[in-house]
Amino acid sequence: MNEQEYIGPYDKDKCHFCGKSTKNGWKHTAGFQRRETYAGVGPWLDACQLCAEKPYEQPKQFQEAANVV
Repeated sequence: MNEQEYIGPYDKDKCHFCGKSTKNGWKHTAGFQRRETYAGVGPWLDACQLCAEKPYEQPKQFQEAANVV
């Protein structure tokens, strides 16, 4: 651990996407994970509740199919 003072046990868990943690004003950072761009690709990263709830991008092949009616 580095020399920072932690407020609670989950303060060191920062959201990978927005950077918020307990220390800089966001309570709901522990226990959520999300992948970078698509749901089935890449490693799971720590996320806050708001970032974990955002929908993933739709792959391009499905975007084109949705536009054709």
